[in-house]
Amino acid sequence: DITPLREIAKSGDDILKKPFHLFPVQDPYNAEWKPTTEGRFMGQSHFTGANKQRAAFINLWIPEPDNKEKIKMRVMNARGDTVRNWTTKADTNFIRKYWRLTRNGMHTPSYRERKEDADPPSGPRVPPGAYTIEVVYKDDSARSDFVIQGDWRDPRSATDIAAREQSIAEYYRRAKPVVEAFDLLKEMKKTVSRVNSMVVNVEDSLQDSIKAMGKIMMDSIGTMME
Repeated sequence: DITPLREIAKSGDDILKKPFHLFPVQDPYNAEWKPTTEGRFMGQSHFTGANKQRAAFINLWIPEPDNKEKIKMRVMNARGDTVRNWTTKADTNFIRKYWRLTRNGMHTPSYRERKEDADPPSGPRVPPGAYTIEVVYKDDSARSDFVIQGDWRDPRSATDIAAREQSIAEYYRRAKPVVEAFDLLKEMKKTVSRVNSMVVNVEDSLQDSIKAMGKIMMDSIGTMME
């Protein structure tokens, strides 16, 4: 994608004088891939061309990058609903990032602690259609519209794609309370541990009684989490 070079050549050095610039995002193709049926290890002398990435190329110009500042990215569908958001950092003046055409996923039940400012995980791919990306860096922001093109070999109809979207939405609806319940159980375990640490200076008999009740609760919580 040489769009940035063309835009810079067209504008002279105007773009390079800006504190922040988002180049137009070219239409990506939501292509389907599969392994070749031929030999997969052809040797050094066999020429093979590289497939274009299944992603939207997001090209930015930031003349004075600050790697302590986050670049916020948000993709919206034609209805204006956010389908994907994430953050990245500026590591150089000319920056190329990729959106892999996926929507926000859902955290699964996990014993690991999640950071409060953690980006949403990546989920299933979004359907073809019109999208807009918004990029925010410090006090500057910019948008670019583009269209995800479908794979012309894809035999699925619009009805099939809509059914897939409904299935994904139903999965999210059912999985959300499970994740929330698991997170609540983790908080309960923390509460029991805090109570146990607060009774170290009380009488031994009371301390033993409280810790015994805490162990019963911990065992029950552990069983539910399994």
